[in-house]
Formats: sequence, C-alpha cells, structure tokens
Amino acid sequence: MCVIKKVEHSDLQEILQLQYLAYQSEAELFGSRDIPPLKQTLDEVVEEFKSGVILKMVDDNNTIIGSVRAQERDGTVYIGKLMVHPDRRHQGYGTRLLSEIEKCFPDKRYELFTSTRSLDNIRLYQKLGYSIFARKAVNDELEFVYMEKMKTIEISGKTCHIIINGADLPTIYWGEMKNSSETIEKVLELCEDVKCNYIIYEVEDWNADFSPW
Repeated sequence: MCVIKKVEHSDLQEILQLQYLAYQSEAELFGSRDIPPLKQTLDEVVEEFKSGVILKMVDDNNTIIGSVRAQERDGTVYIGKLMVHPDRRHQGYGTRLLSEIEKCFPDKRYELFTSTRSLDNIRLYQKLGYSIFARKAVNDELEFVYMEKMKTIEISGKTCHIIINGADLPTIYWGEMKNSSETIEKVLELCEDVKCNYIIYEVEDWNADFSPW
C-alpha cells in the first residue's frame, strides 16, 4: 500500500535521484538531456523545500516512488515536478499525488506547465480539471503549455469559475454582456439572476479586501 507524506530534509537527495530517473523519458522526447529537471542541483531542491511543500509517495519498503512539489504566491499555487518512478507508472499514482498537493493548498488557483510533446501529461491534467491558458516557446525544439485549475463554487446548483487578476474594480463578463460591480457580493447576486446551467465569468482588476474564500 503506497502512502503519501510530506518529505523531510533527509529525503531530498533521494527525491533528486528519482527526478533524474523519472525525467529521462521527457529528455527522450526532445533527444536531449539538456532540460531543467536533469540539471537541477540538490541546493536548488533544498530551497524549494524551504519555500514550499514537497510530497513523497512511498511503497511498502519505504522507498520513494513518486513526488510532487508546490508553492503559493499571491493566491496561486504553482505545482511542479510531478513524477513517478518509471516502473510504477500507469497505476494512478500521478493522479493521487496531484490531488494530495492540491489539498495542501485548499480553495486556491492552481497552475502548472509541461512541454507540448508530453501528451500523456496534458491529457492527465485536462482529465483532472486543468485547462491550457498560455504557451511559451523556449527555443525551436522546446515549447511549454501553461495550465490552470480555478477555484469552483456552487451557486443554486450552477457551477461558477472565478478568475481574479490585477487591481481596482472587478468587471463581470458573460457572453456578450459586460457589467461593472463594486464587490464580489454583487457578482454573486448577478450569478443568481442568470438563468442557465452554468456560468463562466472573469473578475478582473480586483483590489478590495473582501474575498469569497
């Protein structure tokens, strides 16, 4: 029975060794070992340990077979280095690790990225509620897709996704409609009045103390 725990400082060398092994398949997609996960140092992993959360999955022999890490900045949780030992893949362990790291930062916006060639990763993240919102070409061979998962709330049985960026007053978009509002409470009132199965709206330019979270 594999269990997930927070790592201890003494685990970091083993985590890094797993990372070097797990990302070999990613390197093969590009025909090069010159990718960041294979060049990361132990000191850099230690800094991530100090500034965020790193989880490990251990098997019955207490061997680390999977890991994921994350840190929160300005209401967004940045998730990275989701990895499973090559011999233990396709058993749902990646899904378990991602779900567990989200639980460490409840009710937040989650963001991660992967390469455009990592189709299995993209399909997994989409299955778990993530969607692509940006792309970035590093060079002619390497392009990243950035994916996000928003905080979801239920209002009278309707699912609403909240997106918050910037400062000042929020603006609510729904279809071709555009309505300004001074508070999130007003946003929720507007959502109550909309007669549809679901609403996807954006709250932009928000700089108030009130938060529905």
